[in-house]
Amino acid sequence: VSIEVTYTAAVSGRTSGQLTLIYQEQGVPPAGATSGTITLNLAGVAPEVQVAYILPSDANVVPLAPGGRILFTPVLANNTSVTTVLIANRGSTPATVSSVELTGANFQLAGLPLLPATIEPGAEMRFGIRFQPRQSGTFSGSLTLRIGNNTSSFTLEATASSSALIYEVIRDG
Repeated sequence: VSIEVTYTAAVSGRTSGQLTLIYQEQGVPPAGATSGTITLNLAGVAPEVQVAYILPSDANVVPLAPGGRILFTPVLANNTSVTTVLIANRGSTPATVSSVELTGANFQLAGLPLLPATIEPGAEMRFGIRFQPRQSGTFSGSLTLRIGNNTSSFTLEATASSSALIYEVIRDG
């Protein structure tokens, strides 16, 4: 007897499952079937992707959950702030980034590799989002990532201010 069991891991790591077989032993009258239980210890192989961004002010890494916010360093109008997005694969098989979409008139992608991009286990992919406002105000946009079969969206939030000019008039006399 041959039995094929297929297991598709949702995440990396160990898990266990049970396979119950009902069988009848040879030479035993068919008065009742005997059952046996086989416990399977399975090791999952799957990508395990973590998304984060790096604060330009202090280089701290901020983890992002789906639906999270990417906060940009405030800038003066007509200046630029760049935040780095980090996609890390902590799993045991490659992850594929198939699309990166950005909305918001004052936001631009920077340094994005050709897509689809494969992130090997233990590796990461980085790209920048440039915020370059032409006027003061509060601005928002969105970043949407398609990694494997999952789509995650994040909100972009940024502010820009105008420079203040202070002067003093001194008169003779």
